[in-house]
Amino acid sequence: MAKKRVKFHERGVHDDIKYSGPLSFQSFQILGWSCIVITVIMTLIKIGIRVNPEDMKRLETLNDVISYLAELSLPFLLMANFARILNRF
Repeated sequence: MAKKRVKFHERGVHDDIKYSGPLSFQSFQILGWSCIVITVIMTLIKIGIRVNPEDMKRLETLNDVISYLAELSLPFLLMANFARILNRF
């Protein structure tokens, strides 16, 4: 005997599947705070360039790479908060 099919409006929340992405909200928070630390490192590199202009070419390329990573702190922290809201803490 075949099972009776449950209608869509009769399904409950307990039957729903939960999506578990590759990164949890803690991972996004760690990435966001790491980018904030990278921002501090970028500031120290800029100070180093002003103190010792001879190392400008070597530190300038490193500063460019780090500046791209530093800008990602806000998106990572926003994604972490959004994931927490969706998971209802």
